[in-house]
Amino acid sequence: MEISKHFAAQLALLVSFCHLLCQGLAVTASQSCNTSDTCNSFIGYIPPNNVRIRDVAELFGVDTMAVLGANDVDITLPDLENVVVPSGKFLKIPQSCACIKGVRHVNSTIYTVKTGDDLSTIAGYYGNLITYQEIANTNNISNPNLIFPDQQLVIPLPCGCYNGSYQGQPAFLLTYQVQSGQTLATIANDYNTTVVMLTSINHEDSVSAKDVIEIPIAACKSSFNRNSADYGLTVARGSYIITAESCVQCSCGNKSTDVYCNQAPESFSSSCSNLTCTGTNLTIGEFSTKEKTSNCLVNTCSYNGYINSTIMSRLLSETDPTCPAPPPPAAYYKPPTGLAASPLSAPIMGGSGPPSGSGPSVGMAGAPHGQSNAVTTASNSFAFAMLGLCLPLLIHFDGW
Repeated sequence: MEISKHFAAQLALLVSFCHLLCQGLAVTASQSCNTSDTCNSFIGYIPPNNVRIRDVAELFGVDTMAVLGANDVDITLPDLENVVVPSGKFLKIPQSCACIKGVRHVNSTIYTVKTGDDLSTIAGYYGNLITYQEIANTNNISNPNLIFPDQQLVIPLPCGCYNGSYQGQPAFLLTYQVQSGQTLATIANDYNTTVVMLTSINHEDSVSAKDVIEIPIAACKSSFNRNSADYGLTVARGSYIITAESCVQCSCGNKSTDVYCNQAPESFSSSCSNLTCTGTNLTIGEFSTKEKTSNCLVNTCSYNGYINSTIMSRLLSETDPTCPAPPPPAAYYKPPTGLAASPLSAPIMGGSGPPSGSGPSVGMAGAPHGQSNAVTTASNSFAFAMLGLCLPLLIHFDGW
């Protein structure tokens, strides 16, 4: 049966609206708070296209080295900032999590509007961890149809702070969007946690695709000199942090409880000084053994913080039943599977803009196509009432 162009256009608009409506019903990880404190956290991000690490860092407003370390990327790779992450590769983005109007949000991610952007596609650049309504509300945009090139928008990404210890260690929270087919049990297995823990943190006993939840990531805490600039340094498991003016690399293994620090690769630390322990030829992170009558003496040159532009170290001595003693944990130089140095045969994101192909272009920066102000301000009761109409349409016309 042939239908009119006008009816077809209206039907397409309704189906599009239903997509947005159903997306907005997903569980979000909006953690309530009542203090002004901040904490370190991670945002989970899956790039829709092949993308350079440096462009991911710029999109989220963080340092490139912080993204490299959070994802355990081999820092000896050539042309490091142009390392390419293939589309679909999960990344952890380190962020500072603040308490804003009683809810935990990132407040340091700023996006500059470009010609062709709208609030919906901007939300898509960040993996739809937020909605266009949340961007509009945070930036006091009364009419989401009116945004302009070069306008700067705060992107209120959800985040979480974890108080206390997890598995006897400090911990970070990872803001994670549930993927199709995942359950709390499979997520708990992937992240070495428990369903009970996930349920306790998120106050949900089940999840669906596109829900946003918080996952605890155990960490290692340092015991550096209290006067050091990096006192209290805490490193998430399976990651590293470069400190002491890029001279020292501190890591936390997947089964570690203590931070392990060693000299950063020579490409970073060629001009660094004071990297050896006084009276020894041991560099930070190195050890020596000496066999004794009943055991083995192990001397380790340990990093002890960065004070007044000086690298501090200390010699730690302990005994081990046998010689040679087990070596300290290996430094994190092995990259995650699938990363490659630039160039990659497939196109990568250029400049400082969002990943190409992330959303449709429009003549003027604005709200989603066909999205009226009435829809923008629709109440939850109206949204649920519309589901009875939306779901059959989505199933029949869109295979949703």
